[in-house]
Amino acid sequence: MATPIDKIGFGDLAPTLRILAKAGINTDHADWMRGGLDEANARWLLAAIEEKMGTEAAQKRAAEDARRIVILSSGYTGEYASERCEGPYWTYPARWTPKSAVERGAILAPHFPGVDFSHVQSLTERYYASVPTEEPTGGYRAVPKNGRKLVLAEHADGGLLVVPKLGAAAKCMKKAKKSWHASNIALEYILGVFKELFPNFENCLKGQNGPEYMRLLELTAKMLMKLDAETPGDVLVLPYQAGALFAGYSVRSSRGHMEALKLHIPADAFTNICRAISDPESFENGSLFADCPGTERAPRADGDFCNAPYLYFHDGRFKFDSCYVGYRDRRYGSTSLVLPASVPSE
Repeated sequence: MATPIDKIGFGDLAPTLRILAKAGINTDHADWMRGGLDEANARWLLAAIEEKMGTEAAQKRAAEDARRIVILSSGYTGEYASERCEGPYWTYPARWTPKSAVERGAILAPHFPGVDFSHVQSLTERYYASVPTEEPTGGYRAVPKNGRKLVLAEHADGGLLVVPKLGAAAKCMKKAKKSWHASNIALEYILGVFKELFPNFENCLKGQNGPEYMRLLELTAKMLMKLDAETPGDVLVLPYQAGALFAGYSVRSSRGHMEALKLHIPADAFTNICRAISDPESFENGSLFADCPGTERAPRADGDFCNAPYLYFHDGRFKFDSCYVGYRDRRYGSTSLVLPASVPSE
């Protein structure tokens, strides 16, 4: 007995066949062209789709399970530990591959006059380790010819990010307000640069970059100060987690887990805008919004820093806004700089 296509959820047959053919599923079943499917072909069709889609779905589930294990292993059991919405969670653009630190540094450098980017290459080298160069069986080389391989901290899926030190970036602002902290001046400056680069950029927080509105999270400020003192030149080169690890978690939950994990520094708004300038392909319509848990925002400038900014791409343009730190959404994910447990030897 034939089963009408609309009864098994496929609608019009011709578009279905085109989709299946594009997906690589053999559609050479003449019975399909008579407006219906018998039970055997209906079952085959569903099985073929499940098999084709199953690999990708299984990979997504495995990745999500791995991330959840990391979060649970953090040991954070505070009030907001489980503050997360239901999935499926948004992620990065499908074709995005993070640019190298050298590429990112070269893109950023012209926008920061007077800032010393000369150490980017040497700072990048700290994350390369020596590996054997013997040819493996199979006729291909598994490692670079120079015997050096990039080794990043686990879950640093955003590659190596180049970020000017806040003090150095603040000096680029010609008319900086003396009462502002370097982090506020640097944020004001880079938002101006961002608007020049992307004229349709929508800053929903325009005019609210002063210390009464924005400040660094204490943990972020402390860690950046330490890294500034330990790092030569005017920029930092650090592994970056672009948000998927904390997708769906509230900012305050993500902060708790990051602190417990110890190696994650909540990324601030300045850092995330550096990412967008140096690697704009990491954002697109429908891709994960970048929460900035390293920046605190007081929406009414009244001392209540209950919000956190986020950067995203929608309707063909970048947007910058903020929301309550307890808000959970499958489109959002908190970003972080990821310290290596140990720096690979050169």
